[in-house]
Amino acid sequence: MRLELSYDAEQSALQDSIATLCERQGLGPQFCDDEALPREFWTGLGEIGVLGLGTEAGGGDVVEIAAAMETLGSFGAPGPLVATFCAGALLDDDQLLGIATGDTLVSVGARGVYPWAPLAAILIELNDLHACLVEPLEAMVPVESTAGEPWGEFTPRCIKALGASSVA
Repeated sequence: MRLELSYDAEQSALQDSIATLCERQGLGPQFCDDEALPREFWTGLGEIGVLGLGTEAGGGDVVEIAAAMETLGSFGAPGPLVATFCAGALLDDDQLLGIATGDTLVSVGARGVYPWAPLAAILIELNDLHACLVEPLEAMVPVESTAGEPWGEFTPRCIKALGASSVA
């Protein structure tokens, strides 16, 4: 099954900017051999506005996010992209600034397993009904992933309720 989306000139320009960044950074099979998420790439996404999409400050909506994800996916781009967009729907503006610039990573997980958690400063747990900002109750245990991304497992403690998980 294939969904064909058509984009306006602004959304196409966003895709072009993302493609230029990916090409300039040299995305490919060995891109993450030296580090799981090259900082220059991630902050570059922040600089062109990708990491703030879907927020009041960053603008755009699900169509812009779809356009961005389509292009990033075509390059096999790494990073907690879905978690970043979920956080945009759940967190306060002051927490989103560092995420939108690429300076702060967020991990969104469930049942104590969190993709990108070893690199993340913000951890969010989703369950069937609620979202919660969490912190580990004990040391995080590394979890292997098929893509080689850094995952972590821990028992979470909710430090702030974020509302309904369906918002994310």
